[in-house]
Amino acid sequence: MNLQHSLKTNFAYSVARTFLQLLFPLVTFPYVSRVLLPEGLGKIQFAQSVVSWFVILASLGVNAYGIREGARLRDDKKALGTFAKEIFAIHLVATVVAYVLFGIALFMVPKLAEYRTLLFVCSANILFTTLGIEWLYGALEEYRYITVRSAFFQFLSLVLLFALVRSPDDYVVYALIGVGANALSAVCNLILSAKYIDFRSRASLGLFKHLRPMLLLFGTTLAISLYTILDTTMLGFLAGNTEVGLYTAATKLTKIVVVLVSALPTVWLSRFSLYADRGEADVIAALFRKAAQCVLMVTLPAMCGLFVLGKPLVLLFCGSAYAGSIPVMQLITPIVVRNMTI
Repeated sequence: MNLQHSLKTNFAYSVARTFLQLLFPLVTFPYVSRVLLPEGLGKIQFAQSVVSWFVILASLGVNAYGIREGARLRDDKKALGTFAKEIFAIHLVATVVAYVLFGIALFMVPKLAEYRTLLFVCSANILFTTLGIEWLYGALEEYRYITVRSAFFQFLSLVLLFALVRSPDDYVVYALIGVGANALSAVCNLILSAKYIDFRSRASLGLFKHLRPMLLLFGTTLAISLYTILDTTMLGFLAGNTEVGLYTAATKLTKIVVVLVSALPTVWLSRFSLYADRGEADVIAALFRKAAQCVLMVTLPAMCGLFVLGKPLVLLFCGSAYAGSIPVMQLITPIVVRNMTI
């Protein structure tokens, strides 16, 4: 009963956090799209898509692996601390490699030279994703902390956005606001992690035993990224900033719905790992059936609604400058279901 109540509480916090992730773009995107216009929005999105590849490389499957394995160790503080230091060390090494490759790409690929300042700003997310050790709080099911922290920094970003982004030339400022929020979140996570991990303690670390399962998860993440990020990166190389901006408007509205329904698997992941470690196959099967039913009940109506309301949604949230986004949005609505069935 305690576990069941805890799962409901965690789900409530996760839904609240997801609602904030949904509300924030609903408030900011209509303003950003009209101020930056397709040209400026396209620059931001292309730069972020390029940096995302190096964030994925630096992450090396850490998030999913850390949540899965950390959930099994959360009742043993010493074992969890050793595990966290091992994962953090691997993450740091992968981050250094990612930055080296990023630097090579930045100076060797002519197309990227046009976005050098913007890419430098966005690349800070590679480091702060590592320092943030977000997986630890997912493994510990600290959804209350995650939700409160996210709400605070989203509100702070909102205030800075309306105060500082006032013209199409402010796209770098817009990128800085996003990076700053991630940096402050990472600092908070790192400070609070001392409650669970003693980084000063000395212990022999076994790094190589984690590499195989992490690389398997990394391969999965990379495969998923081929259709979540590669499209924008390719469009940036093959077309121009305006086309990327129009495409971004279409995908942004669709991804808002994807973010809303993504609250479901976020909570289940760590609980599935806990039950698997206890060998409770019947409980896992029952929970999986409920999860599948919830996914279908939410995603199918959402997909149909997006297709039917595509035109008024684009004009309302983006403005008439993004009319070219309407058929694109209607075409990609099936990703709402696709993202939840992988």
